[in-house]
Amino acid sequence: MKNNKIFYIVGILLLLLITYFVFFYEEEDLPFNKIEFTEGNRILNREMPTYMDTIVLAGLSELNIKNRIILLKPLKIKEIGEDLELMAYIVEIGGTYVINIKDISRSKSILVIAHELIHLKQYFEDRILITKDELIWDHTKHYDIKNLPEYGNRPWEIEAFDKELNLRDRIKTTLYK
Repeated sequence: MKNNKIFYIVGILLLLLITYFVFFYEEEDLPFNKIEFTEGNRILNREMPTYMDTIVLAGLSELNIKNRIILLKPLKIKEIGEDLELMAYIVEIGGTYVINIKDISRSKSILVIAHELIHLKQYFEDRILITKDELIWDHTKHYDIKNLPEYGNRPWEIEAFDKELNLRDRIKTTLYK
């Protein structure tokens, strides 16, 4: 009888441990690899978690973008419509890229930053140009800055969503391999 009791206790403990790993354990519990980035990019970050610096540097390395300055700032705007919660956005100001981002977990940050880095590449390649009155996409399409298409119909967003998973996976490989 005593052996059965021990067997049940060990079984329950194993079940709890397996449940934890299946439902609650995330990669963010693992530390990033120690990596030296040599692309000459600088991250300015005084307010956001420092792991975001490493994610940005890994993404820039994967995109082969060099010698850029990126400023990470906390996101102040929360919504961009009735159904959409804004997690981050990026703007270019005089050659410096400013990523405004929510304070989110590491695993979520990797995907959100990957998306914003796709936009950075679009800016870097002059595929997104913003003037006082218009947004020019891919040198061909001109949009009134005050009357942009719905978020999900913007070609630069469609491209970012199409490419973000691939970049996220490449960043994760760099950070966790």
